[in-house]
Amino acid sequence: MIQAANLDSRPVQDASTVLQVAQRITQEADRRKPAYSVEHVNFESRGDGLTGLLYRPRDGDSRVPGIVVTGSWTTVKEQMPAVYAERLAAAGYAALTFDFRGYGESEGGPRHFESPKKKVEDIRSAVDFLASSSLVDGGRVGLLGVCASAGYAAEEAASDVRVGAVALVAPWLHDAELVDAVYGGREVYGGKGVAALMTVGRRAAERYARNGILDTVPGASTTDPRAAMYWPDPEFLDYYLNPRRGGIPQWGNTYAVLSWPEWLGYSALASAPRLPSLRSWCIRSTARSPTASAGTRPRCRWRRSSSGWRGRSLTSMMIRTPSTRRWRRWQRISTGRSGKEAPTG
Repeated sequence: MIQAANLDSRPVQDASTVLQVAQRITQEADRRKPAYSVEHVNFESRGDGLTGLLYRPRDGDSRVPGIVVTGSWTTVKEQMPAVYAERLAAAGYAALTFDFRGYGESEGGPRHFESPKKKVEDIRSAVDFLASSSLVDGGRVGLLGVCASAGYAAEEAASDVRVGAVALVAPWLHDAELVDAVYGGREVYGGKGVAALMTVGRRAAERYARNGILDTVPGASTTDPRAAMYWPDPEFLDYYLNPRRGGIPQWGNTYAVLSWPEWLGYSALASAPRLPSLRSWCIRSTARSPTASAGTRPRCRWRRSSSGWRGRSLTSMMIRTPSTRRWRRWQRISTGRSGKEAPTG
C-alpha cells in the first residue's frame, strides 16, 4: 500500500485515489507558487553591460505596463527594489530592477561610485530596454524610485516623454541647504562638514585617475565615522546591517570616497518644476525611515501643493492620512527634523 505523506494518513487503496492525492499535491504546489516569474535580462548603458531582473505576472495580458524600480544609494537590485518589484508583478505589472554601473553584477567603473549623473543615464537605459521589449507594453512605462534614487527617477521622468508616471517612495531629495544641514556638523578626515568631505573626495578622484587606486569606506556603519551612512544607533541602520533585511552578501557595503563631490553637489529638487506635465505624480511615504520602506506598506500619499517645491527652507506638501482621508498641509523645515512629521502607519 502507498502512504500519502503530509496530506492523508489513510492508506491508498486504488488508482483513482492515487490520482486524487497527486492532484491535491499539484494544486497545493500551484498555490505556493508566486504570482509572478523572474528572469535575468541584460542591456547596455553608455557601452557598459547592465544586469537586471524582470518580474512579470504569470497570468493575464503579456503586454502589461512596465515599471523601472530602483533603490537607495549604494544598493543593489536584490535589496529593496526586489520587494517592490515582487508586489508590482503580483499586481499585474512588469517590474525591472537592475544593478547600476559599478554595482553588483553590472559592468563599469569606478566600482561603488555614487554618481547621480551616471545613475540617471542608467535609468534612461532601463526605460530604453522596456520601451523596446516585446515582453511588456513599451508605450506604458513608469518609474518607482526609493530613497536617493527617487531624485534620479524624478530627473529622468522630467526629461523623458516616454515616462508616463513616477512614484517616489520614502524619497531623499536633497539640495545644497539640506546637504549642509545633514553633513555640516560632521567631523571627519581631520576636518568638519561638507568642505572636509568635498576635499577628501577630490583627492580620492585624483588618486584614482593617477594610479587606479580606489579609496573606499563602508556604505553603512555604527562605528566608522567615515562611512557614507554613519550612525551610532544600530536601530537607525538596521536595514543595511541586518542580514535578514538589506545586509545581504550581494551588496558589499562599500562606498567609493571619490563619490562625495558629485553626490553632495547634486540637487534632487531641480527637476521638480518640470514634473507637473506627467500624467501621474505621487510621492509615497512609509513608517519609520527610508530604510524601513522595503518591508512596510505605504500608508500616506504626498502630492505637490500649489507652491510646489519652491522656497529656500520650506517644503510644502498635501497629505491625506488613512484615519481622516482628508488632505492637509504638511511642512518640513529642511534644517533638521523640526516641523510636523508625516503620519506613519
